[in-house]
Amino acid sequence: MSKPKAKNQEKSATIATGFDVNTLVMKGVSAHSNMNQRVVTLPENTIRICLMNNMKNLEDRRAWQTPFGILIAILIIFPTAEFKDWIFPKATWQAVFFIAALICVGWLIQTLWVRPKKVTIDQIIEELIPPGTEIKGSKKRSSNQ
Repeated sequence: MSKPKAKNQEKSATIATGFDVNTLVMKGVSAHSNMNQRVVTLPENTIRICLMNNMKNLEDRRAWQTPFGILIAILIIFPTAEFKDWIFPKATWQAVFFIAALICVGWLIQTLWVRPKKVTIDQIIEELIPPGTEIKGSKKRSSNQ
């Protein structure tokens, strides 16, 4: 059994699927537009792929924060901790923390080394609409627009 949809759900579904300008005008809704800028229509999958690539870029740019935070915690704990003989001798615990700090340093250097460059909004637009692409009703897109 399916539940009947609430009125709010129906409205949001109508809004999400778009609207027909002619129908709205016939109902007495006035529409105003500012067409001083280009209007570009792209398939959803093109936009989705572009955004997924750029989200991955943002995540990779922030990857250094994890090893840095762990390294700071280890560097604070190491000199202030009094290691005890528990399961392993205290020298082993010191060695474990020292090795963990070295691993974090290596991890931090690696994440900073492969960190992608910052992407601007113009670069994202270039990815969506490459230069030389003919846009209906306008000139070919040049690289300086």
